[in-house]
Amino acid sequence: IEDLLALARDTHEPRDELVLADLLTDLAGDWHARSEAAGRSVGLEAPRGLAVAASEAATRQVLDVLVDNALRHGSGLVTVRARGVGRAVALDVADEGEIPPDTSAELFTRRARRSEGHGIGLALGRSLAEAEGGRLTLTRARPTTFTLLLRAAACPDPPAARGPDDVLPTANRPLGVRSDDGS
Repeated sequence: IEDLLALARDTHEPRDELVLADLLTDLAGDWHARSEAAGRSVGLEAPRGLAVAASEAATRQVLDVLVDNALRHGSGLVTVRARGVGRAVALDVADEGEIPPDTSAELFTRRARRSEGHGIGLALGRSLAEAEGGRLTLTRARPTTFTLLLRAAACPDPPAARGPDDVLPTANRPLGVRSDDGS
């Protein structure tokens, strides 16, 4: 709540470099507990060194909304994947479910008529993304995939070659963390 209040008051820190593998590793324990309670799994994929110029509090909040929605309303494995796209970074949150075509137009509407939840999560997520100079969109209805697009930060150690050592480690992780090569 303190983070949201600081964001609403626009008193958060300047946009430093936010390393996504570190952020996702930090969030993994909480997501593991939520996914276990829902009888589901969350997998993470993030190349080491991939970073964004965004508030950590805002990015955390948007990702929490997306993972929570995937666990509540989706099905199957939930995957959080970070990938570079030009001068931006895409954070995809996907599950194996489907969003009915007749409801996708209202997804980001606060307290939409057909909302099965509180009706504020995706609207808040989109507002936070836009406040960070980014975008939050539904990129696929089946399988359900939401994408948070943020400005890439200059990485001091960008991954030269992508391989198993360039992504979140698979050992000793509570989640089904996978590298780009499927291991």
